[in-house]
Amino acid sequence: MRFSDDPARRGHKIVFTHADLNARNILVDLVPLPDGTTGWRVTGIVDWETAGYYPEYWDYTKALFEGLRWEPRFLKMVHRVFAAFGDYSKELDVERRAWGSGDAV
Repeated sequence: MRFSDDPARRGHKIVFTHADLNARNILVDLVPLPDGTTGWRVTGIVDWETAGYYPEYWDYTKALFEGLRWEPRFLKMVHRVFAAFGDYSKELDVERRAWGSGDAV
């Protein structure tokens, strides 16, 4: 693991994660909402082949790994959803440096 001594890589819980959470692996359906409008609901998550035990920030950073491929709306949603779990901006910075060095490519 590159930058293993970086403080942002330390002190995290290890949890079971999807490990490849991105727009193509999230199934959604248009549904009626209680106020009479329609909205989107997650109906499934597919492609669990890389699932396993990773640091708690892993799904957040991996969801942003292919950021240029996804719509800005999806990227904003990822930031908004994961903000409820904490601020992983330092972890994302370390991962981006690792990706730039050839990790996960």
